[in-house]
Amino acid sequence: MKVHFAPASAEALRQTPLYSPVLVTTNQNGAHGETAFAMRVDELFSFRRPLRSFLLKYIGYQGKEGIWVVAVAFRLGMVADRHLEGRMYLNPRWQADYIVLQSLALQEHVSFFLVSESLRSAVPQDRAWSVEERYGVRLLLSQIDRAVHADKSGQSELKNRIRGEDDPEFVCAKEEFHTRVSLPALLATRTSLGQAVSPVFRGAVLE
Repeated sequence: MKVHFAPASAEALRQTPLYSPVLVTTNQNGAHGETAFAMRVDELFSFRRPLRSFLLKYIGYQGKEGIWVVAVAFRLGMVADRHLEGRMYLNPRWQADYIVLQSLALQEHVSFFLVSESLRSAVPQDRAWSVEERYGVRLLLSQIDRAVHADKSGQSELKNRIRGEDDPEFVCAKEEFHTRVSLPALLATRTSLGQAVSPVFRGAVLE
């Protein structure tokens, strides 16, 4: 299958090592489509069968300095008990990542593309994105927005800050979360929407 990614997403995929997940935006007929996940792999044949499971979790974490981090974890269940798993981080202070969260608050399904090294072909895997999951993203965004409005610098400034590793405060908050919450723990998260599960999470913790 040939899939069309937005130019920035395609470039991010090319620059990302194999088997490292990337959040992408599809680009169909010249118009921006939905947020999806993509990962370059060295061969596509073993991914052509339907998945046995497609687990996707997200959690919002407010660091010690009030900086928000959104962690997204996945596990793709393959044949013979084989699986792929990983996690990504979103910086709500960066406009593009905030837009990704807005998209996840509206979409009715989520796609994960396993992509050839050259980006010329891909195997799509899809799952429904439930009303509850979309509602959880909206709750998370509302808590992030309230925290930003309380900041004197204002929401628009924060949302246009530089991305990821160029934002030292975000990097510190991300590492703070990463060292405290393992991937298995993140994938096993079962909490009520909007409920903090432990003192580690200073803000909203959402499934």
